Amino acid sequence: MSSVRIDIDDDLKAFLEAQAGQHGYSSVGEYLRALLREVQQRQTAERAAAVDGANGTAPWEIALSIGAAVPQEAWDNVPTDLSKNIDHYLYGSPRED
Repeated sequence: MSSVRIDIDDDLKAFLEAQAGQHGYSSVGEYLRALLREVQQRQTAERAAAVDGANGTAPWEIALSIGAAVPQEAWDNVPTDLSKNIDHYLYGSPRED
């Protein structure tokens, strides 16, 4: 195991010691290691979630599966010129022909 040395003020040291004790850790070092592991696990989970829960589904595949769940009647109500006149439908701008 490697060591890392950090300098902190007395108030922060007291806070860390109190937190370590309140959370059942025997030392500040043990408490800090646990906190760092939590951060590491959270970042790993966030990275995995960015690729749809770590199953490797591409974003366009997700979009297609969502679109497939929309009833055909709803698709029938989507304007055929939506991409050309998006500002008209969103903001009421004049329609392009």
